[in-house]
Amino acid sequence: MKRLVIMKADRSGSTWFTRLLVHAAPHHAWITEEALSGPAAAAQPVEAKLQHLSSCLARPTQRLQQLLDRPRQANCSAGAGPASCPWPRAILGFSVDPTHHRPALPYDRVLRAWPDTLVVAFLRSNLVKWAVSVLHGSALRRAGCGWNANAACAARAPLSALRLSASRVLRQVYKRAQVTQQVLSAATGASGSVHVLLYEHLQADAGAALAALHRALG
Repeated sequence: MKRLVIMKADRSGSTWFTRLLVHAAPHHAWITEEALSGPAAAAQPVEAKLQHLSSCLARPTQRLQQLLDRPRQANCSAGAGPASCPWPRAILGFSVDPTHHRPALPYDRVLRAWPDTLVVAFLRSNLVKWAVSVLHGSALRRAGCGWNANAACAARAPLSALRLSASRVLRQVYKRAQVTQQVLSAATGASGSVHVLLYEHLQADAGAALAALHRALG
């Protein structure tokens, strides 16, 4: 069993990355996306959050928010669980946005039990495009869509209709630079060995980027 923790930020392309990873042969991965997202999950004490993250490295499971909403449909286990949670998996892990948690969570405490876990800092190097993506994502949410809207919903707030000024974009670029440092800090604080993966590298050659990741996993 190999274990993976993805440190990421909003609109970084991590949903796409996770889906590529889950469906990449020959590995079969179960990655709990946005493991701590949601208002009820955010309100949980630190120990409950850390316990949930640890469970994501032990067996296929759902987001903490989903377990709080539907406590009877709990974690998949080796002998039971819904059909959507097959066992075993070659890779187990979770993704989390460390910028959403203040004070910062002590992720290193989770990894003490799993010292072989690979920590990935998933980032974007083109801060201007990232900034525009974040501004577009905010427009989609105002239109009643999620961050990752389907095509029909996204048509309500097309990128072409987004009003962008230089000052607005530059402010968001500055924020993206700060977010990058926060994600890197959380990743290095969780593990002394961090695999940095850029969205742009994945976009240019997904096969090579995933092959490098699997080599890092060992």
